Amino acid sequence: LVTVKTLASGDATPDEGDVVTYEISVTNNGPDAATGVSLTDLLPAGLTPTANNGTGVVGGSYDATTGLWSIGNLASGATVTLTLEGTVDVGEGGNTITNITTAAAGDQVDPSTVGDDLDESVVVNDAADLVTVKTLVSGDSTPAEGDTITFQIEVTNNGSAQATNVS
Repeated sequence: LVTVKTLASGDATPDEGDVVTYEISVTNNGPDAATGVSLTDLLPAGLTPTANNGTGVVGGSYDATTGLWSIGNLASGATVTLTLEGTVDVGEGGNTITNITTAAAGDQVDPSTVGDDLDESVVVNDAADLVTVKTLVSGDSTPAEGDTITFQIEVTNNGSAQATNVS
């Protein structure tokens, strides 16, 4: 049994709020059928499962609560896939999020782990883009001595990450 995880969404540096998609495939390289095949894969902290999480199951069933993918029987030469999907949480900017799966195992002994690729990582983009705009709101751009002048200062984060300790 060969277990391979790939980053199906293709973006290894997502922004906060982006959807990250993983695909896990299990192939039975034989020579015999495998029975009772399963593996465990839960989305890691930093990713909130989407409504589509675990829906891309081709072979078996997936329990999003426990992360158990019950594949069942897998004929020699057959491949099954599972798609996991999560949204990057706010506050994860700059963090590395690694999703790790267990190798598929069945009732028979798997003599080799050659070809297994069990983890994929993303580094969440940590770019803030602060824009400061100062506006005269008192209305008179040519005040006399003693007049009250009022300014409004607005700061907007146009970046992909949450800005912290802004002053």
